[in-house]
Amino acid sequence: MNEIILQAPLSALLLNHLDPREIQGLEVQSPGSHSLMTVLSEHLHLFTPLAGSRLVGALVERLPMVRGSVTLEDPCYLVVQRCAEAWEDFLLKIFLHFRGKELLELKRLVDAAGGGRDLRNTVYTVITHEARRAALLKHFEEEAERLEDFPLHILADIDQTVFVGTFGAGGPKFPTGPVPGALALFRALGGRVTFLSARPPIWEGQTRRLLDEIGIAEAVVLPGSLKAIAQVLYAPEQAKVAMAERKTEVFGQFATLHPEAQFIFIGDSGEGDIDFAEEFMAASRTRNLRRPPRAALIHDVARADGIVPKSNAARRNELRMRGIHVFDTYAGAALELFMLGLLDGEGLRQSAHGCLEEFGEIDVVEFASNEVFETRRMELLRDVREVNAAMRSAEQWRLRSGSAAGACVREVWRRNFGDHGNENEQDREGGVAKSDAEPDPQSRFFYVTACLNLVLSLLRLPTI
Repeated sequence: MNEIILQAPLSALLLNHLDPREIQGLEVQSPGSHSLMTVLSEHLHLFTPLAGSRLVGALVERLPMVRGSVTLEDPCYLVVQRCAEAWEDFLLKIFLHFRGKELLELKRLVDAAGGGRDLRNTVYTVITHEARRAALLKHFEEEAERLEDFPLHILADIDQTVFVGTFGAGGPKFPTGPVPGALALFRALGGRVTFLSARPPIWEGQTRRLLDEIGIAEAVVLPGSLKAIAQVLYAPEQAKVAMAERKTEVFGQFATLHPEAQFIFIGDSGEGDIDFAEEFMAASRTRNLRRPPRAALIHDVARADGIVPKSNAARRNELRMRGIHVFDTYAGAALELFMLGLLDGEGLRQSAHGCLEEFGEIDVVEFASNEVFETRRMELLRDVREVNAAMRSAEQWRLRSGSAAGACVREVWRRNFGDHGNENEQDREGGVAKSDAEPDPQSRFFYVTACLNLVLSLLRLPTI
């Protein structure tokens, strides 16, 4: 059945191309279409998340077309709506059937559909009945509470954050193209990527082509509004506020769809992202304590000369107090995430290395001036030095708390029980290897006490 679902022309089978004016009585579905829905509803337990996503995709494609096929004044309006209600109920049943990691996979597959067919559009546009939407969101929340792991979602702006192009505000910090190190950090983090862009929906096709070109094949795009873009021309400050409000609204819906997620937001200091980041972090302080904390990072754009950063030291310290970390290079961003415990040492190394490589691939003449290039080079070298220092400190701590502690434990064992770790001699009387002999209770007591004192000393606490 899964194979059939994956290969069948579902949109044509589920909701037939019927002319509502030819419908007689209350049965709007053809016998074949009605029977198919009944069979599928009874066998949902057989379907994989991939097959479930195909069913969802077909319903999301066809339901709006069915609802819009007749006007409110048409005599067949109520009949057509009853058909749509039946299929909307089936759409809800598909989601309610999946649980745990299978539900996460189904949501990921639906989100990857794009083109107005993602999960946010499905829940907040295609499902029109408030009670069904509430039941679905409750299901997402209940399943999230049962999870032990919190999947990572990278929430990022596009322009001046990941890519430098014609959109976005800021001086000529980098040449046109990907910002060095952004994609390397995304790969090191390994989470799902969702772009929270100021670009309006009419540019989604162009946006996805851009993402494909820079190597991001699967990502959710949460668009902005055309009104906010138009405001940039005559009221730039109001436009920034409108962009931030739009991002907050869209993300609010997206967060309800993924209550299990841990979010890292990466934006820039050009247009409204700091305002959004403040709302984003403020909301995290009122969240369920069982959920992991959020993180917000802001790529600082340059002023008109391309040299001076937009945010001075005082502004950066002010934002840091609110949980928002401003960075100049993605090596610096990786270091911030490493210090927050959201990126491991290997991820930090890969991110810094990727940032260096990508910066090195840009020809000097592509920068706005030699001064701009030299400024970026010095920023990168500074952040790489800080990365190296952090990695050395982490390695020294690992040696002190890991290998050194292990050596101390072995020394405690040797003093209490003798150095029998490599001996294979058998005790002549009992025939048992000395290393396997059971220590007497008094020796065991002294060993446990010594180990406990070792741990306390490493933690700089009073020993016993």
